[in-house]
Amino acid sequence: MLGGKVVSVGFVWPLVPPCLNCPPHTLYGCVVTPLFLLLLLLLLLLLLLLSLSLLLLQYNLASRYLHHYSPSDLPPLLAACATLPPFCWPSKAWCVTLMSHLHPRLKTLNPRALGLTAWALGKMGLKLRGDFAGEIQAGFKAGLEGAGSREVALMVHGLAGCGWRPDALWVGVVLYRVEQQLRSYSGADLAMLLGALVKMR
Repeated sequence: MLGGKVVSVGFVWPLVPPCLNCPPHTLYGCVVTPLFLLLLLLLLLLLLLLSLSLLLLQYNLASRYLHHYSPSDLPPLLAACATLPPFCWPSKAWCVTLMSHLHPRLKTLNPRALGLTAWALGKMGLKLRGDFAGEIQAGFKAGLEGAGSREVALMVHGLAGCGWRPDALWVGVVLYRVEQQLRSYSGADLAMLLGALVKMR
């Protein structure tokens, strides 16, 4: 009872189908609602397909013009791909192409760029070749004095995600830098760093 009028819920199970049980003035609404939901679902699927098509176009363009990018452009590009949902991640072949362009230029990257590279590759589950991982950690070790707490945490987290196991000397150098910066670490960065170190054991 609502406002002195009887309101039907439009469903008596299992004797009468819902739409046939609706009052005459609500029958149209019962028919339109499923159609509206179906059209909305089709529209969402269309938008999803369009988004995936645009992503594929961006990957193709990025692959075609990789040689035009400067070394500092490639780590942010890789990190941007890693922030996408997993079903939108680029293919392994695309990542290998990008890494092959990046490999000769690793020594020119700053600690932040090296940290982004290691984090992105680790998040997407890519395993690094020994020489590639070795050059990343060597470059990061050389620039460790200028690396901030976030860069150190990203680097260690990324290398751990790539399945790399550093030697004790590298870990000792990193831990010494962490001890120097300990007060500047946020709780999230410190947790990420410690979790990565445990994974590297």
